[in-house]
Amino acid sequence: LLMESLQGKERHARAEDNLREHCRQLQHEKEELQFILGSEADEHKAMQVSAAEALSTAEQAVRIHEAHQDRLEELRAMNFADAIEGKVNLHVLAPRVTLRYNDSSPLLLSVAEGLRERRIREFLSRDISTHFEPLWERMDNF
Repeated sequence: LLMESLQGKERHARAEDNLREHCRQLQHEKEELQFILGSEADEHKAMQVSAAEALSTAEQAVRIHEAHQDRLEELRAMNFADAIEGKVNLHVLAPRVTLRYNDSSPLLLSVAEGLRERRIREFLSRDISTHFEPLWERMDNF
């Protein structure tokens, strides 16, 4: 009986030693995991700061882009208004010749003499205006 009691104590002591070793291993793993958790938490905070900076930069870029778009629309409107208020001038250049012979006075011949306002308007209506879409129609004569 004494022998069994000693063997039981030895088994109990070995089990206790095994449990203490297992407890030490678990404590060591806990410390490692806490270290990893701390480094991951630091990395997480750094990523949050980086994401906040990126978001701020993106919002600023969007505001700048919107301001640029607004300014561009203003410029387009101003250019369009200038085009509407302005006139389109058509300059017709035609050759001109001066004939001189013997002792007579020089004779001036110009192709522009044959281009009267009616013929120019017909040319514009027939050959030029057909390539453009009108922006508006004038109704001044009504």
